[in-house]
Amino acid sequence: MTENKKERVLIVDDDRSSARAIERTLRRAGFETEIAMDGFSAGAMLQSFAPGVMTLDLMMPGLNGHGVLQSMSEKKQASNTGILVITGMPEESLREALLQGADDVLSKPYENEFLVEKVKRLARRA
Repeated sequence: MTENKKERVLIVDDDRSSARAIERTLRRAGFETEIAMDGFSAGAMLQSFAPGVMTLDLMMPGLNGHGVLQSMSEKKQASNTGILVITGMPEESLREALLQGADDVLSKPYENEFLVEKVKRLARRA
């Protein structure tokens, strides 16, 4: 495992093809990645994987992205992990995510270069 947590990204998305696409892009950019398929798994992996950045989809069954943001805020877990919300939901949901503690947002569909740029910027802050 990479010693530098800045280089670790936790991808939280229940859509396996979306998660794999994000993973491929970030691995090509030199990041170590892990995937959580739901919000509950993300909580556990934040502890075990200790990522510098987390990408987070808002639309997931069970504990959705808004629930993850709320939980992280309550537990103060977000302080050391940059959170990039990636979603196809309307602009209002993106604004709400920022108010809940997300550090940045990216609308689907997106260009891979914007994904990498945003993750690198958040990783530098980790």
